[in-house]
Amino acid sequence: PPPLPPSSLRELLADDRLRGLLTVVVTAGVVQQLSGISAVVNLSTVWLQENGVPQEWIALTIIWMNAANVVATIVAGALVERSGRRQLLLGSVAGMIGCILCLTAGMCTLHTALGVRMAVWGVVGFVAAFGLGIGPDPW
Repeated sequence: PPPLPPSSLRELLADDRLRGLLTVVVTAGVVQQLSGISAVVNLSTVWLQENGVPQEWIALTIIWMNAANVVATIVAGALVERSGRRQLLLGSVAGMIGCILCLTAGMCTLHTALGVRMAVWGVVGFVAAFGLGIGPDPW
């Protein structure tokens, strides 16, 4: 008969192959929780408004952010087996970093039309990048 899988945490950690997999899964879960996605989704419209982004841009941000989340999650579901989780996770994190940089640049130049657009697209892109990998992949 085939060997039984580890039944305790001690047995799981003793197996080198499984310990590596466990490390990846736990790290991805921690990164997901520390990514700040809840703050972006729940509070981005508040801090965009407090920083002078016009109301019509805030309304569009809400619509685009939710649409991006849905589309990105569907795309990730279709790509996960083809591209692999590793590629999606790394691409997701890289995209989130790029979007945070775009958001930061936009927030520093909100007095211009380009700054407003950069801030809004930074938020929307962050949510889309999250939905492509770090959001659905760990689970």
